[in-house]
Amino acid sequence: MEENKIQTEENEVLAETSSQETVETVVQEEQPVLTKKQLRLEKKLQRKQKRELKKTPEYQRAKIDRLISKQNIKFRGPFSYRTVRIFAYIFMLFAQVYLIYSLACKITTPPDWTKSLVNILEILSVFALPLFITANFCIIMSSKKDIKSHLIINSIIAILIYLSIILIHYRYVGGLSNIIFKDNPELANSFTDALSSLFFGKIINYNIFVDLALFSLFFFFFFYTPQKIKSKKGLTLFRICSIFPVLIAVCSSLLYALHYLSFIKLPVAALAIMPCRSFTFYAIFFALSIVIKYRKHKFIKMGGTRQEYEAYSKSNRSSLEISIIASIIIFVVCLIDFILLLVEPMVLLLGIGTNFYFVFIIPFIFLLSYTRKPKLKALDYILPIIFIVAVIIVYLEGFLLLLGSI
Repeated sequence: MEENKIQTEENEVLAETSSQETVETVVQEEQPVLTKKQLRLEKKLQRKQKRELKKTPEYQRAKIDRLISKQNIKFRGPFSYRTVRIFAYIFMLFAQVYLIYSLACKITTPPDWTKSLVNILEILSVFALPLFITANFCIIMSSKKDIKSHLIINSIIAILIYLSIILIHYRYVGGLSNIIFKDNPELANSFTDALSSLFFGKIINYNIFVDLALFSLFFFFFFYTPQKIKSKKGLTLFRICSIFPVLIAVCSSLLYALHYLSFIKLPVAALAIMPCRSFTFYAIFFALSIVIKYRKHKFIKMGGTRQEYEAYSKSNRSSLEISIIASIIIFVVCLIDFILLLVEPMVLLLGIGTNFYFVFIIPFIFLLSYTRKPKLKALDYILPIIFIVAVIIVYLEGFLLLLGSI
């Protein structure tokens, strides 16, 4: 009896299994076989649906929330903007040492062992302005309220250096030439220009505060928002004014090229106040500014608020992202700069083709974090004074050595 019962249950299980297999077979037979073209269309439709899903406000907002939740990463570069500024001041001091050495080579014959050392100082000196601008970027990203004060400080220093050059050129150098060649005004003017070229050529080139003032002006129009401007139209017009620093940089590069080719002759009064960096250098930082501005626009368009972006922009994650973006832009622009030189050597007249060394500031950028705020704010005002004193010592010691060697 029990054996019959067990046999009956086994038969029922086998019947159910066979019926399920039959149903599955029927379902499989009912599903149509898709052709390759239909599969491609189906995949294309799925990709389109995913793209549409990513455009929905809910998806965008969720992406912003995930971004904000991961903003406080542990990585933070060991350098603050002040560290980079100290390096910039040191490199700029190297430029003054190279200037004194160049002057010494025209008067006497320095020891051979000094040539290699001074060549290294010359190479390092070219990094002064990129590091200064990088430090300014850090200050802007950490607090946009300081842009106006930096514009005023850089402009004042640039004007003071300009007035010093004009005074020395027309008062002292010109006066000395008139005394020596009092009977020949044309020869006196030629001698004045020759002395200015000897003494001021490198000084004008290293008057980087003109360039810093120009960059500060661009940052002011591009990033700063005046409280007095309430309307969107007024703010748009204010942002459009950032074109003027770009035009000044382009025109200065063209004028320098024409001056170098002797098509025109610019007086010292003009050369001393013109920005003197190549357009490639400006292209790097103008492009970085545009990318940072677009980054903010995209964040808000995805559903984030301005307050959320300001908070996110002060995070370690944002600092690392800016470092990566800046490094990519520097590498790409420098590569284009080098390719243009290979295609057309005449671009050298515009200062293009000799700037590939900018890629060597990328390690500084990765070691830099604008979220790291140094203490003792007063030290930012003491550092320029220390630099000026160091430059005076370099010149005094240099001229004493020159007098001793004559």
